[in-house]
Amino acid sequence: FNGTVSLKGGKVYVTIRLINVLLIGDELMPPHKHIIHQFSKAHRYLDICKRTFKSSASMSDIEKKFALPKRFAGSEKSVWNEYIQLAAEYKPLNLGQGFPDFPPPKYATDALAKVAGGENYMIHQYTRGFGHPRLITALAKLYSRLIGREINPQTEIVTTLGAYEALYSAITGHVDDGDEVIIIEPFFDCYEPMVKYAGGVPKFIPLRLKNEVKGRLPSSADYVLDPNELESMFNPKTKIIILNTPNNPLGKVFTEKELTLIADLCKKWNVLCISDEVYEWLIFKPNKHIRIATLPGMWERTLTIGSAGKTFSVTGWKLGWVYGPANLMVNIQMIHQNSVYTGVTPIQEAAAIAFETELPRLGTDECYFISMPKELEKKRDYTVKFLSDVGMVPIVPEGGYFIIADWSPLESRVDMSSEKDKYKDYRFTKWMTKNVGLQGIPPTAFYNETHKPLAENTVRYCFMKKDENLTKAAEILKKWKDGIVFYPTTMHEYGLLVEQYKPLDLGQGHPDYVPEIAKEALLEVANSNDPSIHQYSISNGHPRLLNALSKLYSKLLGRLIDPETELLSTMGANEALYCAILGLIEDGDEVVVIEPFFDLYVPLIKMAGGIPRYVTLKKRCPGPPKTSADWILDLNELQNVFNEKTKAVIMNTPINPLGKIFEVEELQKIADLCKHWNAICISDEVYEWMVYKPREHVRIASFPGMWDRTLTIGSGGKSFCITGWKVGWVYGPSHLMSHLKVIHQMAVYAGSTPLQEAVAIMLEKEIERMGMPDSFFNKLQANLKKNRDYIVDVLTMHNFLPVVPDSGIFLLANWSNIEDKLNINVKNGDYKDVGFTKWLIENIGLHGMPSTMFYNEENKNDMESFVRFCFIKDQETLEILPKILDKLQLHCT
Repeated sequence: FNGTVSLKGGKVYVTIRLINVLLIGDELMPPHKHIIHQFSKAHRYLDICKRTFKSSASMSDIEKKFALPKRFAGSEKSVWNEYIQLAAEYKPLNLGQGFPDFPPPKYATDALAKVAGGENYMIHQYTRGFGHPRLITALAKLYSRLIGREINPQTEIVTTLGAYEALYSAITGHVDDGDEVIIIEPFFDCYEPMVKYAGGVPKFIPLRLKNEVKGRLPSSADYVLDPNELESMFNPKTKIIILNTPNNPLGKVFTEKELTLIADLCKKWNVLCISDEVYEWLIFKPNKHIRIATLPGMWERTLTIGSAGKTFSVTGWKLGWVYGPANLMVNIQMIHQNSVYTGVTPIQEAAAIAFETELPRLGTDECYFISMPKELEKKRDYTVKFLSDVGMVPIVPEGGYFIIADWSPLESRVDMSSEKDKYKDYRFTKWMTKNVGLQGIPPTAFYNETHKPLAENTVRYCFMKKDENLTKAAEILKKWKDGIVFYPTTMHEYGLLVEQYKPLDLGQGHPDYVPEIAKEALLEVANSNDPSIHQYSISNGHPRLLNALSKLYSKLLGRLIDPETELLSTMGANEALYCAILGLIEDGDEVVVIEPFFDLYVPLIKMAGGIPRYVTLKKRCPGPPKTSADWILDLNELQNVFNEKTKAVIMNTPINPLGKIFEVEELQKIADLCKHWNAICISDEVYEWMVYKPREHVRIASFPGMWDRTLTIGSGGKSFCITGWKVGWVYGPSHLMSHLKVIHQMAVYAGSTPLQEAVAIMLEKEIERMGMPDSFFNKLQANLKKNRDYIVDVLTMHNFLPVVPDSGIFLLANWSNIEDKLNINVKNGDYKDVGFTKWLIENIGLHGMPSTMFYNEENKNDMESFVRFCFIKDQETLEILPKILDKLQLHCT
């Protein structure tokens, strides 16, 4: 229920709405007995309302009197708070916020360490309110040199708690009620509210694209002020113009001609210029930063703002400054003195030391102010390239560390209907954060309401990031461009549903128990006296594990496998697939995929630039299939899909989700086609030990002529029921394995040593008892077969038509017999099996997976009547299933 409380004529009125029942005062109408127990809660709510509302009138008066002052109205919402929260919730790659994610120059952190370790205890106490003496002295030396006039450190510089406070003190100290302040758009978003706080009236003028750009990308230099429009904004009420050069977020560096226009108007109308120059050192050649205070007649009317955070890449130090003529600085001193009083002494001392380090090498190649923009220019150019590659149109910045890009060419690829913000750039950036995993900032945040439509089709990214993170951003966008969205995946979506509804989980493909053999092996490793077990092992695989795998598969394949050149240990079978596909597939290569397929195959193929070609398993006979053996390969269809462009075929045997074991005839046909067309076979055999007698697993690498063209993938997680250990492997010929090792080394470098050691211990035990009754693999097969038979019987009794698997840990069950008896509203765009499985979770408490996720778009419709269940569960877990399915029967009409 929910309620409303109102006060009329001195009486309290409480209205509570409960489902379709209305409770008014103490009367209930109409009397629905089946929900009457809810009204005890409602009456308690009513009593609370009556008691607390007695003071509501006085509370209302208090709230009214102490509401947020009107001068702050409209500033409650912050783009930064909103997007920081988004980043915390969805954990995207964050190119939104403007700070480096790499270390600052060592001499800066060394300076802070020197301060921290020094014996001068006064460095940790209050310092001079308007600036720490050592720092203002260093700043005076620097800027006296740069602007060509002597700056008095005592009267013409104030240090502040970041450039933000410098702006606040400058604006608040000079704007009076009714003063007009010209703000150039786009603008750093605090300018407007600060002007309003002070009682000023902001007047906006946007930078506009000068001419249509053809034959090249637009540059921030292409965005200019209209001289006539600018001139028309100055009048007797104009008190200040706020300039930001280089501009955030556009990256524009104002030219001398543009600055002269502004200066001339300031002098004509007796206007103050607040010049925000925090990015003064981040200028890309051949552009030059010109300080407007150096222009004739402008020192007397300019306040210039700087930032240690931007200068030394230490934004968390929160240290800024203002310099200008003494008569203007007095006002700033008053605001600063009464708002924060003084800055952080040790930080100011460290910054002073850093400046003293830089002053002797100013203008030389070893100067950080010279080297940093050179490094940053490379990052800018790389960002421009990857944004262009995905179809965006970046505006190449002349300075700063942000880039604006037009994303509208990609708008058709984005369904932003789930986002309700007014402006498209907010909807786009939120959608990208949640669904693609990359965060940018909406540029309309840097425009006033009238001009926000100018920026709706753009996004702001920060490129002051590690190269590896910019590379990740490029990869994320490429995946998105190629139609691959890993986040949220189907598994992720269902994981959230499971977390919310806590159903019986027969959806996820993992056991709900841990075998004793695994616990014992890991305990042995944990108690080992060998310290190297907890350090990096060899990149290609822990030697003990590689040797055990070599011994095992050499025996099974009847050929000697070299552990050093023909084996690779990976972080799970997923990474093995990643290395195999990325290591061998190039742009335009065709890859034959046999359906149903593990849903990772196709995204990986597309990521590598390949083109998937599908061959679907067909029913052997008309009517519902009874076992996985009733699904077969159409050998003619298979033959027709191979051609000179075919690079590989990827197969899963035993197959997830069907549980099919490929017949020798089917494997032979695949082998013959691979040899005929010189294609490789990626054979995903992670369920190799889960084959139910009398069926047997046949490895395609054992066929004549196939070792040299087969990569076989295995899994410690599936073999020993410990999927969270993330230990997988690939074996194959050295000429193919060498490619995989390159990808592995770049992607993860090495696996987990203790877990590889533990899997090696288990494999060694299994090799000794291979084929014996006490073999773990034999016991696993027997237990799984028992579970399979049990779940088949339960599903059959409840009108499902299960397809009995010959292997693996999953089965498909046809639910068409009950489809018409259930009232399920399938969400627009979902397939029926998706709607059904979500409904099962939310209403019945049973989790299965939709079978359509294992098929390509063309064939999904044929599988909408199937759901996948996992039966590698404890017996007690499976015994809950009949009671849950009894509940399902009650919903069937």
